[in-house]
Amino acid sequence: MLKTVLTIIYYLLYAISFIVFIRAIASFFGNARFSKYYEILVRITEPFLEPLRNLISRFTKGRPMMFDFSFIALYIIIMILQRIILIIQAGL
Repeated sequence: MLKTVLTIIYYLLYAISFIVFIRAIASFFGNARFSKYYEILVRITEPFLEPLRNLISRFTKGRPMMFDFSFIALYIIIMILQRIILIIQAGL
């Protein structure tokens, strides 16, 4: 039972990382930002990215940055969580 729950969480994390990746790629195209599909991507990913942006802005003391590092931070967090899940599953 626990193994099934961990597998579901693992794939949910994978889906989140994939959606964030799509949003990051779409943000490079100017016209995509006005699309309703991009708006859906923003609504899905923003609850994960906004807390990281706030945390990063504390380290930069509120100075604006040229690049949004919250995407990279989220990828790293997701990768760490997936590794932890794989380690737990290997021990079961």
